[in-house]
Amino acid sequence: YLETADSKLPPVRARVMRMPLSGGRAEEVLATDASARAFSCSAKAPGVCVINELRGKERVVSQFDPMGGRGAEVTRNPLEVGDAAISPDGARVALAFGEPRNRIRVLTLEGKVEKEITVSAATGLTGLDWAADGRSFLCGDISETNSSLLRLDFDGTSRVLWTQPGNHSIWAVPSRDGRLLALQGATESANVWIVETR
Repeated sequence: YLETADSKLPPVRARVMRMPLSGGRAEEVLATDASARAFSCSAKAPGVCVINELRGKERVVSQFDPMGGRGAEVTRNPLEVGDAAISPDGARVALAFGEPRNRIRVLTLEGKVEKEITVSAATGLTGLDWAADGRSFLCGDISETNSSLLRLDFDGTSRVLWTQPGNHSIWAVPSRDGRLLALQGATESANVWIVETR
């Protein structure tokens, strides 16, 4: 999990932490800062994870091992890069990027580009994750009026799985067998009041 220091003064430090399933003391895996996007770990290859961090004017995706700490750099990209997700087999990394953010780039862990996919129906891809089959993606798409969860194929076609009103973040994580999704969606409500002043 990602732990952020309770500080209002920049730079705000953060740490990737690990804790035994049985409970006990948390231990630091690696230090980063609050600009780090969520990290991603392989569902089937133990010890293979990536983290997307801000360094200067670039987004840097690096490998790390939950037991061994920081590993090799995978790629450096402009700030327009969004989430980075590792494939279930731990062999490839997918990045959402572009303005509008409607492209996915698939790379090897050595940083070699394998494929670039344009999702013509999308304008704000976020919350990128691989589907359990390793042959498609789950991704949020945020517009001015609503947020949708998409299933994206390697040819760029997309299918809407869920839509909610409002332009809030949305993402899903598949179960390892691919039969279920854990979905995060947010809604917002507000009241307008008339106040009489003297």
